[in-house]
Amino acid sequence: MGLLEMASDLVCLLSVDGQRLVYVNAAALRITGRTVDELVQRPTIWLDSIHEEDRPTLESNLAKIGELHSFNQRFRMLRPDGLAVWLDGQFQIIAGDEDSPDLIGVTANDVSKRVRTERKLDESLAIYHSLVESLPINVFRKDRSGKLVFANPKYCDGLGMSLDELIGKTDSDLFGPELAQKYSKDDAWVLQTGLPFHDIENHPQGDDNIYVEVLKAPVTGASGKRIGIQGMFWDVTDRKKAEQALRSAKEIAESASRAKSEFLANVSHEIRTPMNGIIGMTDLLLGNKNSKDDRESLELIQTSAESLLTLINDILDFSKIEAGKVELESQRFDLRDDLGDTLKALAFRAHAKKLELILDIDPDVPNEVVGDLMRLRQVLTNLVSNAIKFTNKGYVKLTIENETAKRRKENDQSSDKVTLSFTVADSGIGIPAEKQKLIFSEFQQADASTTRNYGGTGLGLTIAKRIVELMDGELELESEPGVGSQFYFSAEFVLDATTREVENENFGGLPILVVVAEKELQTSMAKTLAQWSLVPTFASGATEAFELIKTQKREESFGLVISDVELAESDGAALASSIRANQATAKLPIIFLTNANSIEFATERSELGIDDQLIKPVKQIDLQTSIGIALGLVERSKTTDHSKGSAPASQTGSRELKILLAEDNLVNQKLAIALLEKFGYSVTLANNGREAITAVKNQTFDLILMDVQMPEVDGFEATYEIRKYHAENSIDRIPIVALTAHASAADRKHCLSAGMDEYISKPIRATELYDLIELQTGHRSTGQTTQARTVREPKERVIDWERAFDTVGGDKQLLSDLIQVFLKDRNSMVSNIESAIENQNPDGLRLSAHSLRGALNHLGAKETAYLASKLEQLGTADSLGAVTEEASSLLQELKSSLEAVTKEMSDFLET
Repeated sequence: MGLLEMASDLVCLLSVDGQRLVYVNAAALRITGRTVDELVQRPTIWLDSIHEEDRPTLESNLAKIGELHSFNQRFRMLRPDGLAVWLDGQFQIIAGDEDSPDLIGVTANDVSKRVRTERKLDESLAIYHSLVESLPINVFRKDRSGKLVFANPKYCDGLGMSLDELIGKTDSDLFGPELAQKYSKDDAWVLQTGLPFHDIENHPQGDDNIYVEVLKAPVTGASGKRIGIQGMFWDVTDRKKAEQALRSAKEIAESASRAKSEFLANVSHEIRTPMNGIIGMTDLLLGNKNSKDDRESLELIQTSAESLLTLINDILDFSKIEAGKVELESQRFDLRDDLGDTLKALAFRAHAKKLELILDIDPDVPNEVVGDLMRLRQVLTNLVSNAIKFTNKGYVKLTIENETAKRRKENDQSSDKVTLSFTVADSGIGIPAEKQKLIFSEFQQADASTTRNYGGTGLGLTIAKRIVELMDGELELESEPGVGSQFYFSAEFVLDATTREVENENFGGLPILVVVAEKELQTSMAKTLAQWSLVPTFASGATEAFELIKTQKREESFGLVISDVELAESDGAALASSIRANQATAKLPIIFLTNANSIEFATERSELGIDDQLIKPVKQIDLQTSIGIALGLVERSKTTDHSKGSAPASQTGSRELKILLAEDNLVNQKLAIALLEKFGYSVTLANNGREAITAVKNQTFDLILMDVQMPEVDGFEATYEIRKYHAENSIDRIPIVALTAHASAADRKHCLSAGMDEYISKPIRATELYDLIELQTGHRSTGQTTQARTVREPKERVIDWERAFDTVGGDKQLLSDLIQVFLKDRNSMVSNIESAIENQNPDGLRLSAHSLRGALNHLGAKETAYLASKLEQLGTADSLGAVTEEASSLLQELKSSLEAVTKEMSDFLET
């Protein structure tokens, strides 16, 4: 009995009928949760503790034990705490001796944990089988030898066999040799690596294919070894065909996009070729026509051609952006100077509408940055041009701020990059809220009606928005109808090691008077002047300004006056005259600000003693320099040469240049030859690249103008052969300039990488061509010198060209534009004088002569201006009756003098 007490399994003895408990060991007490006293007092309690579901079977087996001798049964015994204990019991007859009755010996071990685990496993298997059986995909299992051990109904139905028929089959029994070999290979890889396998299989089915997506994974046994594989597969034919259709559609779309881009590029080239002839020939004719009607007709042709060219460029730009072929370049540029020039180019349009064009750059904006100047200019030109177009009065203002500097003040971190914000604001018509998103869409405008007041393609803002996005920015808009609009965006630029700091002059807190009417210009100038330690007081008109001067205390008196020429109640010249007439202020320095197309002054600058004159919008460096000159702090000779363009550049040689022109288009040939021979160049023509190569081998040239697209041999191949020939024969390199209608930066790179020295896009402008030839050869044309002789010698001239160039700060193009404006309006001004004399209208005579006199003075025609001033004086009389004859005589003299002025101005424009 001692050993039985030590056993961990339940041991007990029952009477032979199984009703009474005779003996239990300690383990039985622990497992059943009973005490010895309970079992002794109630010997049948053990049978009552058997679970009611298991008890009948146990009682039946006990009743038959005499026949069975032994039996095994798993049953549940309920403990007093209600917990059911699962027991695996063995019941056996133990025969007694003659004096002792037979007993039933019972041994049982607690299998509760095992039963619970088996139950969970059975539940999992039931769920698994239920799931697998109902899945709409094929599921199967194989053993290591590749024999099927399980397949769900979907798999069976697919093969048309029952599960019993499939069990034990291999892939060779079910599929063709090729598929069976692939499946066996895939299974072997899974068993070897233990990794899942995934594939999409293509199965031919009649005239079509079906696609099946397959997943296989290893099955691991209890020992951890791989005992087979389990797989599943499903039909993905529709998905694959949709993907193929999508891929095909994408390829078609990409092909269409490429075709569209190539088409637009070719169309651009084909249009530019005749446009080159139209614009170039118009240039030539304008130089030979003095008739007003003829010139106006030719100018109209030229303007229309330039408008068409702008449209072509917009469409080409949009196409390139859409195709993702626009890449930003990186170059170092002077932001203040270059963007100042950009705005000056737009000044004529703004000032023609009496608008104030303002450039406002914060002091902490760096002078030089690295970025894509061309694309930045393109965006700003579009925004400013639009603002001018849609603004009828007030201002257009470009503001540039340093966003990085603002953030740096907060976290005090330095960086080699800078984020600048650009805002173009106007006081124009504004844009309704419902139209504000629409205007950024291609070919859309806020007003798309047939009665709209403003033209355009609707591409400009779309292109600007896309370019800003390439700069990692976003073009945004705030607008209110009738109040104005603000377009703004940010762009990041690089600061390199050579970036110069802004050089600000310190004028020591000098009080100055600034006379400008526009409040936005006052605000901008206040910020600019403050950074130079100037203390400005602002006046909106001449009367207010002169009152401020008179009431100023001596110790606080102004040291400088900066005044607009055009003021509300009078003009800047009247203010200057008043200042000079007052003994206390007679020597007060004065700087005039004038509009780009304002060529009328009340009197000559020399008579007024004006210290300097700046054309708006004024660049900060020009204003700073001008103030320094006016105050005597900077020598004029040490400043930027304001007379550039007034005299021809020094010539490094005057011999006749020999130029090879390789061009296949007849119109372009005639135009180029006319332009080149007009300025004294000797021209040899090659009709294609092959002729150009032959000509270079037989003659010597100073320069080659090479068309890119030509028959037989194109410009790129011809350039390669010419460079190769020169290298093999040790001949000095001849400059080759590409002529092409393709006008992008990428096209220029292509030309330069092909061995060409420079690039000029069609349509060709005469001045651009001449400048490029001079730059590449170092020689001015002999024709230019000859042509210049058609202009009168200094002693014969009727125009003081030095004065004229001084008026525009040495800007030759600006002077040309002013002259064209004058030539266009001169007949009208003379006609007004003539009408005033005929109608005996002294005020009309005075005002008309005044306008003509100011324009002539501005352009250096002093003698003719003097005749206009005499007519102006006659207009101060109460009546013209007594002086009508004198006025008529002066008018005839004025007309005669104007003919000489017109001839000399026309000669200037031609040269």
